[in-house]
Amino acid sequence: MIIETKYNIGDKVWQMRDNEPTQFTIDRMRVLATNLSDAIYIYYEVVGSSKEYYESELFPSKQVLLDSL
Repeated sequence: MIIETKYNIGDKVWQMRDNEPTQFTIDRMRVLATNLSDAIYIYYEVVGSSKEYYESELFPSKQVLLDSL
């Protein structure tokens, strides 16, 4: 099985925090693969937060984040 991720450990990403675009660094990743639905879930943790984020919640640049709103 080959799993490709959108982001890697050490990448800078953007997310909305308290209604402000905020930049974070990815420091951990967790991959969950299941044969029940052939689904693969990729979760990212960022420095300064213990919450895990889906790829769809993170953005590669501030502009991409703002364009998504």
